[in-house]
Amino acid sequence: MASYNLNAGSNIIVFGDSLTEGAGVTSTQVWHYIYANLNAKGWYNAKTSQSGRTLQTLNTNSPANNSLQYVRTNNALTTLPVQADGFYAYDPLFAYAFFSIGINDVLQSAGVGNTTANFITEFTAEINLLISNGWSASKIKVLNLTQVNVDLWATATSVRIASYNAAVATVCTTFGIQLIDINTWQNTQPNWTANTLDGLHWSASQHAALGNYVASQVGQLSFRGKKVSFV
Repeated sequence: MASYNLNAGSNIIVFGDSLTEGAGVTSTQVWHYIYANLNAKGWYNAKTSQSGRTLQTLNTNSPANNSLQYVRTNNALTTLPVQADGFYAYDPLFAYAFFSIGINDVLQSAGVGNTTANFITEFTAEINLLISNGWSASKIKVLNLTQVNVDLWATATSVRIASYNAAVATVCTTFGIQLIDINTWQNTQPNWTANTLDGLHWSASQHAALGNYVASQVGQLSFRGKKVSFV
């Protein structure tokens, strides 16, 4: 049985790739679970992520899988009222929507259609989708791109990652969205890339550290009423 806080503004939803999916760790070890459940509060973190997903495919790769309707159905939350079944529809149950995506765009070979300019265009379109569906900019949080061991992931050079992180920052500035600079923060963590599972994907201890870092930047979710349990 799992318990979720179903009161307004008590939960989070995350959009992302295998880092958000938590490749190599359990569902209770991934960073957004750690963040949502600090102090054992039992808040619900809705995960809409897919390994290998790029920003380019986020809006086109099974978009129904990104809807809150899908999240609820596939997490045994079918009894909840649905505000709307539209793509990215805002729901007051969620305090924040987190984006953590882009590393797969970097890992692709550079070429036509895979440029930082296109990345900005596509990311802008994603944010516009959220805002047009009722999310305010203050409720959208964006994590920038992680550090990667380039010896194991040859296309993820520091220069290439920096250029995409600059693109992420441009979009956040345009919309007035909070940017959580995990890339710079990773410099404060000893041997970050060496301690990853494969030069890219984070270990359980790294997810835990990141969850706490996100809390230090955004603030913890606050208690707003009773939790409800689902079998």
